[in-house]
Amino acid sequence: MQSGVDAGTRHVEFAVRREQERLWRLWRLRPGSPELNLSFAFALRGHLDPYALKRAVLAVSTRHESLRARYRDTSVGVQQIVVADPLVDFESIDMSAPLGSIGPQRSLVEAFAAIPFDLEDGPVLRCRLVKTAPDAYVLAFVVHHIAADGWSLRIMCNDLSTYYSMLPCESASNSASVGQSAPGFASFATAERAREATLLTRHTPYWRRQLAGLRCERSLTDLSHAASIDFADSTPKVQLLSPTLVAQITAFARQCEASPFAVWYAAIHILASDLFGSDDLGIGSVIDGRSMESMQVVGNFLNRTILRMDSQDDPLFWQLVKRANRTVSEAVLHQAMPYNAIVGLVCKQEESSTLLTPRVTLVHGRTEPLSLRLRAIRSYPFRYSYRGSRTELGIHVSGTGSRWRLMVAYSSDAYSSRQASVICKSIPRLMMEILDQPNVRISAIRKAVTSSRRQLA
Repeated sequence: MQSGVDAGTRHVEFAVRREQERLWRLWRLRPGSPELNLSFAFALRGHLDPYALKRAVLAVSTRHESLRARYRDTSVGVQQIVVADPLVDFESIDMSAPLGSIGPQRSLVEAFAAIPFDLEDGPVLRCRLVKTAPDAYVLAFVVHHIAADGWSLRIMCNDLSTYYSMLPCESASNSASVGQSAPGFASFATAERAREATLLTRHTPYWRRQLAGLRCERSLTDLSHAASIDFADSTPKVQLLSPTLVAQITAFARQCEASPFAVWYAAIHILASDLFGSDDLGIGSVIDGRSMESMQVVGNFLNRTILRMDSQDDPLFWQLVKRANRTVSEAVLHQAMPYNAIVGLVCKQEESSTLLTPRVTLVHGRTEPLSLRLRAIRSYPFRYSYRGSRTELGIHVSGTGSRWRLMVAYSSDAYSSRQASVICKSIPRLMMEILDQPNVRISAIRKAVTSSRRQLA
């Protein structure tokens, strides 16, 4: 394929992070799939200046290198080509005729979020503004995961709010004068790749010990057949967690001198053991690799890792939580090990290891809803459905304070919609039963898990 960067375009080439390289390989396998898209939308009410909004979006792109990047394979590996001028696919649609419901608007946003990206030609950021009535809009954004992580979406919203307030309404001045460059994401990626040999020397001994004897086929699935996977009916299942359960988990974690994530990890380990018939499993997770210097930089700073824990000795649940806490703490200390190298230690397939992914992934994070503060505009999150998972079973626990939710994403070639619903409903029930009797052996909990899933099926 040809690179999308014209010969006359000003650009600079940089190395990509290993996680970006993994996402690039997955995109090459299935370029027409939307499952690597990150999307969010707002309902807006008030007198909006669409022209100023577009210029503010361009200013955000000007500020952040990752939003001006294209990607290609070269003789020295995958490179990100950062162009000097911002380029954002900004589309404005007028649907202000009476519709009777928000159904057509929601369908429009869902279809927009599912449009695949071309990482070679770009852009990696799209924006759609839909006018639904006088002084009423829906504003949707889609960015490819190779260019941004979850924290990046918050940065984009904050920057957009700032730039829109700075721009005079109906002005024709150049938006590039507004957007000021943030610290370059590409420089972070380049520095990380330059340290890779040192990181491998430092972290390989730990991961070799930690993953010794782990069965590859029980813990990982090969995505080399990704082009044939059907994601058409894999809308994630979502369940709000009761404040009582959230408080119980927090209190129990404190009693165990562990993190709430360790409690969730121990419980999901039991669930995965029941699903796959093994006490020794590697569960995937994602660790935020940002430093203080990168907190205001849009980019993908995630480090993917494998949490390996063995419960064959049938410990009590609180003992398993302490074991889980040690596993997580050690993984954080050694998170800089490239994911393909970690997988290579398990399956001895260094060359194809970017296509191997954990069968179960657990992500836990304290997150607040995205917000957009535009001048003279009231904004609200616009709810819509999305789909797709690059892992067989992805369990996401997120929230803040007492407001947390559980989301189960799944691959439709591994689970049916009904099976995913059963798993989503059974997890909070499992947590409540465990926390009522934390001194129960894992074997007894596993029997309860099997019984609970059968009752809900």
